Amino acid sequence: MRLTTRAFAGFVLAASAVVLGAALLSQYWGGLAPCELCLLQRWPWGVAITISLVTVLAGGRGALPWVAAVLALVFAASHFPGIRQFTAFYLRWRVRALAYLMLLTDRYPPFGDSAYPAELTIVDPAARDRLSVGFRLFLAIPHFIVLTFLGLAWWITAIIGWLFVLFTAAYPAGLFEFGVGMLRWFLRVEAYLLLMIDEYPPFTLAP
Repeated sequence: MRLTTRAFAGFVLAASAVVLGAALLSQYWGGLAPCELCLLQRWPWGVAITISLVTVLAGGRGALPWVAAVLALVFAASHFPGIRQFTAFYLRWRVRALAYLMLLTDRYPPFGDSAYPAELTIVDPAARDRLSVGFRLFLAIPHFIVLTFLGLAWWITAIIGWLFVLFTAAYPAGLFEFGVGMLRWFLRVEAYLLLMIDEYPPFTLAP
């Protein structure tokens, strides 16, 4: 029987979760206080869980660039320039495409880095935070929850805004600002998950 990359990643995910879960249970349920070395030994298991989870979800080869970036940041505190440049291009293209789909602009998005009404600026971190890399999927869970409810609210306002644009050729200012804030929040979290920034995204629609 051939062992696929996804199957191996699933095994690593399960094994790492058992080890880390046992450590957490012994601390919070068993009352055993961990030493400093024990705490440091936990984060490689967190990295393993994150990498294997992304590999299972993305399907082997699709996760390789992200896995390579994680390993580079964890062990060398630096990002592969080629992967970082490609990810930055992807995010810039994504903000243009989403702004067009969300009716925030009528100009068709270019297939490149041409000037566009919706722009994204990514500031390179002065020093990389290696410790948070392996736990970002878990750290972002509060954002996932909030964005789920905000996304549902945005769909309702988007339908209302679409009707206004269709019949009055004008997007209500309040609904427009909510859409811009929603896009801003979503892209901050995505940039954080894609390892482009280390600062934890704020819980706000504001700039």
